[in-house]
Amino acid sequence: MPVKLDRGDRRLLMLLAGVALALLVIAAATLPPPVPAPVYPASESPASGGALAAFDWLRASGYTVQRWRLPPADLPAGAHTVLILAEPYLAPAPLSPELAPDRAALRNFLAGGGTILATGPDAMRLLPGDACEGTTPPAVPVRYPPLAVGPGADGSGIALRPECEWNVSDPYLAALFGKGGNAVVVHRLWGPGRVEFWASATPLTNAGITQAGNAALLLGAIGPAPRRVLWDEYFHGESPSWTGYLGFGALPWGLLPFGLLALGAIWSFSRRPTPAVQPAAAARESAFEFIGGIGSLYERARDPGLAVEILHQACARRLGPRFAPPAAAGEARDEAAALAAYRRMAAMLAEITAKEPVA
Repeated sequence: MPVKLDRGDRRLLMLLAGVALALLVIAAATLPPPVPAPVYPASESPASGGALAAFDWLRASGYTVQRWRLPPADLPAGAHTVLILAEPYLAPAPLSPELAPDRAALRNFLAGGGTILATGPDAMRLLPGDACEGTTPPAVPVRYPPLAVGPGADGSGIALRPECEWNVSDPYLAALFGKGGNAVVVHRLWGPGRVEFWASATPLTNAGITQAGNAALLLGAIGPAPRRVLWDEYFHGESPSWTGYLGFGALPWGLLPFGLLALGAIWSFSRRPTPAVQPAAAARESAFEFIGGIGSLYERARDPGLAVEILHQACARRLGPRFAPPAAAGEARDEAAALAAYRRMAAMLAEITAKEPVA
């Protein structure tokens, strides 16, 4: 049923609609142009920079592989478990207090005998060890020979596009691949656990895992099967529920104008003392009720002609040209003739108008 708004309600809704429109215009004018989505080695991505091939290959090779979408504090016991941090791009700035709980959780994972395969400069911020020196990645993968015996260090070398490099003279790191005094793959022990650092995720991407030596490097970093492999997607922005996305990007600002409109609509109706509902119209009497009323009038007036005359007028007005008045309808004065005419017109009116209200 339609509801009429008073002038104040209409003004409030128009004002909020104008504010929402202004916010959308300002956002469209001030937001920077869209940039391409970052390409990172997600375990579900079939793109050349994704890692779906490596994920499926490890599963087919006898490893228990699963995607990890929870924070590091929820990691299981580290023994016989490998965590892959493939270029986490959501890591805050270095030495940020927000990273302290994640760093502590990852150290506990290593202290429990776990293994972490970390790729890219951002992963260095989360793990113990000296950060690698940033460098401009080459346009195509470069082959690097082995520098020492270690996981995956066979004679074929590896191919990757390094985003950083380590100094091979660092006493805490074992350089496995590199050249020219710089390393791109290093190895470090942390109590019963170990960390494998790669300068980029090229060897485990869909395009890079086909390069000679890269698949052997991945298997050597993980260790022999059977092992449990957790492929981290938490630092790629994934969440176990849809509510985890509400705090990212421009979604809250995009919902703000609609929230203002909803607030205005609630305010317009909730402040009324009573519901704004139009009263229901009274139902019109049916043809049988009209006939019964005429009969009651006849009984009270003791005048059969008056009752017949009223019914005659109702039939003529309702039925129009279709109505043919029975004999003695208008001039009947004796009770028998009037009663017969009344009964015939009542039956006629009830038959034709039984499904329609009488005007």
